[in-house]
Amino acid sequence: MANEDTIREYYDMVWVYGDPTVYDPLQEYPFPPDVMAKVRYTGYLDQRLRLQFADLEGSDPLASLSLPPGRLMLCLVGGGQDGGRLAEAFAQANLPPETNGVIVTGPFMPPEVLQGLRQRVATHPRLRVLRFIPEPTLLLDRADRVIAMGGYNTVSEILSLEKRALIVPRMKAHPEQLIRAERLRDLGLLDVLPPDQLSPRALSEWLARDPGPLPRVRDQIDLNGLARLPGLLRDVLAGPLYPPQSQLQEGSL
Repeated sequence: MANEDTIREYYDMVWVYGDPTVYDPLQEYPFPPDVMAKVRYTGYLDQRLRLQFADLEGSDPLASLSLPPGRLMLCLVGGGQDGGRLAEAFAQANLPPETNGVIVTGPFMPPEVLQGLRQRVATHPRLRVLRFIPEPTLLLDRADRVIAMGGYNTVSEILSLEKRALIVPRMKAHPEQLIRAERLRDLGLLDVLPPDQLSPRALSEWLARDPGPLPRVRDQIDLNGLARLPGLLRDVLAGPLYPPQSQLQEGSL
């Protein structure tokens, strides 16, 4: 196959930014042994380190929202281009007593959808809509619970901060979101709601449930990618530098 030939010829290693406990591509795909030998698992990247740099700026993402005291429920819909249904369902859901809700729509939500969402929450004293924030990890760190789509970056942040989360994954254009969410659900690290079951009532019921203990993510999956990457890079740089196989076959160096 063309992809495998490309890996053979041009790559010394293939880094998988994940944990095989969650998903192991070497078990899922019939890669030949020489390609499999190049694979290294980095583990997930612990997003808590981003908070150290964000805190240096002294920014509080909630300060400008004028919310009353209370717990925070956060809704994240990625870039927003296909997040309208989830955002609308969250806006119509019943928040528990003494609870605030914040929806981050992303910069690519269609203007008419964003406008309708803002009109819906305009009179709600505990609900706010943000189109974009520079560092969403700060807001996620403050959240008590999170409802989100299942993109890699968002899920990595949820795992890193060990948040109680409900994932409503994309399924058609992004089937990997459903696979990732279901594997993590099976490990007891988050809950999953299929998009065909999405409704304000379903979100209200999840928000009203006894949350139980916080997920113990680090007991089950590897979040040490940032610590492991320097060693992997040293291994690459210390190894022999070979020209592409095609050049060797042609007799040119």
